Amino acid sequence: MTVALAGRAGTAWATSREPWALLTDPQRAREVLQEQLYGDLAVEGCEILQTRFRTAPHERRRGAPIVGAAYRLTLRDGEQLVHVRAYTGDGRRHYEKARATARARPRFGPPLAYLPALDAVVWGFPNDPKLRHLADVVDPGVLWRHLPCGSDRVGVDVLRWKPGKRCVTRYRPAGAPAIVGKTVNHDGVADIARRMEWMWRHAHDDADGFVVARPLGCSRAVKTAWQAALPGIPLMQALMDGAEPGPLMRAAGAGLARLHAMAPADDLPHTTLADRLRFVHGGPLELAAAYPELRGRVEALTALLEHVAAQLPPVPDRLVHGDFLLKQLVLSDGRLGVFDFDDFVLGDCVEDLGNCIADMHYWDLDPGAVRAMIADFLDAYRAHAAWDVPDDRLRWHCSVQLLRDAWYWHKRRQFEPAFREELGALLARAEQPPVG
Repeated sequence: MTVALAGRAGTAWATSREPWALLTDPQRAREVLQEQLYGDLAVEGCEILQTRFRTAPHERRRGAPIVGAAYRLTLRDGEQLVHVRAYTGDGRRHYEKARATARARPRFGPPLAYLPALDAVVWGFPNDPKLRHLADVVDPGVLWRHLPCGSDRVGVDVLRWKPGKRCVTRYRPAGAPAIVGKTVNHDGVADIARRMEWMWRHAHDDADGFVVARPLGCSRAVKTAWQAALPGIPLMQALMDGAEPGPLMRAAGAGLARLHAMAPADDLPHTTLADRLRFVHGGPLELAAAYPELRGRVEALTALLEHVAAQLPPVPDRLVHGDFLLKQLVLSDGRLGVFDFDDFVLGDCVEDLGNCIADMHYWDLDPGAVRAMIADFLDAYRAHAAWDVPDDRLRWHCSVQLLRDAWYWHKRRQFEPAFREELGALLARAEQPPVG
């Protein structure tokens, strides 16, 4: 099994003095995991793939893990993914509770371990706190029972693993085309499979829209939906490697307009502007408490967004992708393919535009290039959409997403030395969204 997850290379962070703080330093985390879990198996490298902190007082009171971190460990003979959850007094109980379920044998190290000094529980992939069925979709010895091709000789590549939430895996059956599986932690996998089928049928009849990988059904037993692998390279990789952005961004804008024009399935949930703002009663309050010097700006921005939402006129419900970002697109045989249909809803489709524009600023691209990309993307969208996209509505959605992002990144990066400064810049973009 190979591992090809995208993540942020970890660096040492300025953290609190609490014992779990060393988990934010990849070198110190490597040393602890080496000493307490791997013994004679030398851990040569440690990369932090993701972190999540729960440091707010109400989270501490309810006994949530104070930090969760996923690592890619490099050993001499391969790689091992691990997930660590550190607590403040409740770790031993969580460890004892998990012992009955963490039984799959990792490639290296134990399935489950407890680190007393950190009050932390360590899960060795494919063991997972809430994806108890994950081992059955990454073990070549048993996954043939679930794969659509039924092959018993399969190469397995883990593409993305979000502990407790989902795992995306590529399978290489002997003598057959590659397959991608999405494993989730809930019972809605049949809904995901239906959306894959619905999207594929629409895309099959639209030569000018997005390409969609052929669906291959689902397995409720392992909560996994299957698709044929779509060959190509991620759009963001193509752009970072120097591809001409203009044609690609125009294709992305035109494809999104055509997606929004689809007549959606009747069983999709509805979302409103009020739903988009529901987080402001938690997220911004937490930001204001954590960064008192920003409290006035956060409160003013929140009040402005609520005021503007009440003034915006209603619009017809349309299909909303819900997580439309450039990283969801792949360049395949000269066309763009789209993935990830879990978050489909009915609502204001301009939400997707705002989300995508907000995300473009997180990539290591020249600001002038980003402005040109946004312009090409919006021009193409407006040229292909049969409805108006007013600047005030677009700015509102972009501001909402940027404020949501500020909270999101606080939960994951609050102890990085430069994060306070970056947070101020992020709020400035939310106050004056870069659109129009």
